Amino acid sequence: MPSRLTSDSQPTLSTELIMPTRWASGGFQLSAGCCMIQPSSGNVVVVYDTKRRTWFLPRGRKDVGETLEQAAFREGYEESGFRPEPLPLLLPHRQPESPEHKQARKTDANPASVRHQLSTTEPVYITTIPVPPTGHRLGYEYTTFWYAAGLSVDAQRDEDTGMADEKTYIGKLIPFEEALKVLGEPENYVVYFAYNQWLKTKELLENEDSPEGS
Repeated sequence: MPSRLTSDSQPTLSTELIMPTRWASGGFQLSAGCCMIQPSSGNVVVVYDTKRRTWFLPRGRKDVGETLEQAAFREGYEESGFRPEPLPLLLPHRQPESPEHKQARKTDANPASVRHQLSTTEPVYITTIPVPPTGHRLGYEYTTFWYAAGLSVDAQRDEDTGMADEKTYIGKLIPFEEALKVLGEPENYVVYFAYNQWLKTKELLENEDSPEGS
């Protein structure tokens, strides 16, 4: 049995590389999820289903025409009742810098600023789960793109924001350690990674803004 993930853990955050695979449009389903952190308190939003007595992060299928980021924020609000807002993070990723962003950075008074590297548009984590076939349905891959989001200092939970089958969902703002304890894999890894990237971003920005760092 794997050991429980805690703030002191040093887990392997990504699984091993997989062999080349392919799926036609009916062989996969795109989903988006939201990991909400309140910077003022350091707490994390986790949803509790009072019917099934389970804890989870808000996530759901992307609607036709939605971007993955839009879907993540919509699901975050619908399932938790808390309204997410962008949370700029310093993320290790493999996406190239756009020409517009590169030009803006070069002409800025401080082109080396950490703020030029912050992102609110890229997913922080991706998980995929195989959904086996049933008698009338082919199997498919359920792939979730996870986004980090913030909460305002005075954030309040709105009631009755979910779909008809989500009325037993209650969003709770709880400490990071407690979130790691109640969530199962892989969502505990999503929280672990997003939260630690937020801490690193916060520290780098504070250092840059300090008299010694300026």
